[in-house]
Amino acid sequence: MITFQAPDISQFIQPYEIKCFAVSADERHVVWSCNSSGVFNLWAIDEQAAAPYQLTQHHQASDAIQIVASSEQKQPFILFTSDQDGDENMQIYAVAAHGGVPLPVRYDEGKRYFFGTVSEDGKRLYYGSNKENPLYLNIYCYDMESGDEQQLLTGVDAETHLQAISPDEQSLAYFVRYNHTNMKGYVRSGEQTLSLIPDATEEHKVANLTFANDEMVYFLTNYKEEYNYLASFSLKTGAFKKVMSIPAEEIASFQLTQPSGDIYLATSRGVRDSLYRYNVATKECEKLPIPVDVIYQWMVTETKTVYVLGSSPTKPANLYRKKADAKWQKITENRVPGASEHELVEPEVVYYDSYDGTRIESLYYPAKKEMSNGHTIVFPHGGPQFLERKEYYGWFQYFAAKGYNLFIPNFRGSTNYGTRFMKLIEGDWGGGPRRDIIWGIESLIQLGKMTRDQIIVMGASYGGYMSLLLFGRHPGYFVACVDICGPTNLFTMVESVPDHWKARMDSWIGNPIRDRERLIEQSPVTYLDNMKKPVMVVQGANDPRVKKEESDQIVEGLRAKDIEVDYLVFPDEGHGFGKKANEIKAVAEISRFLDQVINKNSEEMASSSMD
Repeated sequence: MITFQAPDISQFIQPYEIKCFAVSADERHVVWSCNSSGVFNLWAIDEQAAAPYQLTQHHQASDAIQIVASSEQKQPFILFTSDQDGDENMQIYAVAAHGGVPLPVRYDEGKRYFFGTVSEDGKRLYYGSNKENPLYLNIYCYDMESGDEQQLLTGVDAETHLQAISPDEQSLAYFVRYNHTNMKGYVRSGEQTLSLIPDATEEHKVANLTFANDEMVYFLTNYKEEYNYLASFSLKTGAFKKVMSIPAEEIASFQLTQPSGDIYLATSRGVRDSLYRYNVATKECEKLPIPVDVIYQWMVTETKTVYVLGSSPTKPANLYRKKADAKWQKITENRVPGASEHELVEPEVVYYDSYDGTRIESLYYPAKKEMSNGHTIVFPHGGPQFLERKEYYGWFQYFAAKGYNLFIPNFRGSTNYGTRFMKLIEGDWGGGPRRDIIWGIESLIQLGKMTRDQIIVMGASYGGYMSLLLFGRHPGYFVACVDICGPTNLFTMVESVPDHWKARMDSWIGNPIRDRERLIEQSPVTYLDNMKKPVMVVQGANDPRVKKEESDQIVEGLRAKDIEVDYLVFPDEGHGFGKKANEIKAVAEISRFLDQVINKNSEEMASSSMD
């Protein structure tokens, strides 16, 4: 009898990440950015190909793709962004539809381009950049025929991002972000600058600004409400109007369709997403079936074909297509090698009331019973105005298969739970959210889902920061801590973030002078003396968000006190992992570190029971 081994680290981590995708106007080509070969490149499929094929070998991630059909070009070509080893300095490149060597279109070393859109005739490229305005950004137009660049708008006050260009190219829609819950929307039309919400009296956010025609803009906003709704603004009359909303759901994105006039909307409610079709004439809203729990990107074509990029806890990210009156069809075939869906862990959704009665939604991955080691990993999410949802994450599946329970709370400040909940973290990074997590730990202990003295804390980005803070302020709860690219000192953090983030630091984290005592209290480096147990730190050397110096501080501080610290630095990564080999190595090293911790912890517990 042949006995096959259970899946190992590489099999859980091997499913690739799909960053973004684009579909040609004639729907003959679908192009996406993924790391299926171990590093990111562009891949495609077309009506003549039986399987996806690789377009580039530039080996870097992209965050935007557009397939351009130009009257001057015999064949469509592809515009896309790409950075360098995780530095997030996106440049704009072009490549032929059949692939090849990318050609730089907008490139300035050390600067960043924010892809916008292309004119309908495929001749002009619109985008933002920090190259001449690092704090607030500018908006530009580049003529791809003449090579001339024109600055259209100078950003002031805070980071300024292009959203859309009117069909006649005489107006542009953009937003100014003061922080994640305070984003103002505008239209520049000729010499006029029009506010999308005239005479707004309170903070709000806007998103997905879209021209329906030269005189009407549709967009999402939460102005005077808890959740995003669809609104419109008339350039002709200056009228702002609420169009529609879906109760207790955050509309995350929408698309206008022609000629039917239907509006498609993607929404989020806690850990799950949905897709709707809204009939403007009848005002009826129909919920559409989707093949995944979480949507990363989607679009609808003129033929009413729907494309979705998404995943579920037991389904890695894939591209799907649904033609009108047909079933969903997979375009990609991304799966966990050696493990079927039913062999993976479906998380439980667990609710609990925190210290002040605030309701918290969380995910709980129970360990495989036959492998359980009794330990639980508490995993605070990054962001922090983000959340963990019901999506595939190879790390969670691997550690559950290895015998760990995982507890992932969407503490106050997380998105998809309303405006007031999201704002609770602003100016309080290390207060309420930390207490939510401790309250969650106690709740799960009472439910029998977690065992005291067998708890590990691990997180990335803000989750790394929170892991260190929990480890330092509540040392009795945890036997070890794993920090992945987390801030360690809020004073140095607010000074070292990308320049265009700096305007939001005062309201988001705090002012080093005005809020000195609070920033001391909420910085993990303050609690080095309490960190007596093993710590592991993982960092990308090119991280532009949380500089390597943040990790250096905590490592050097702990080593100076003779505390055991494993420090793993990847010279060719940024804020996270773009290369599969590096990610697999990181998980393997974390797993080895935790094996040592729980073996030692089990020995100490056994010795204590004998005494």
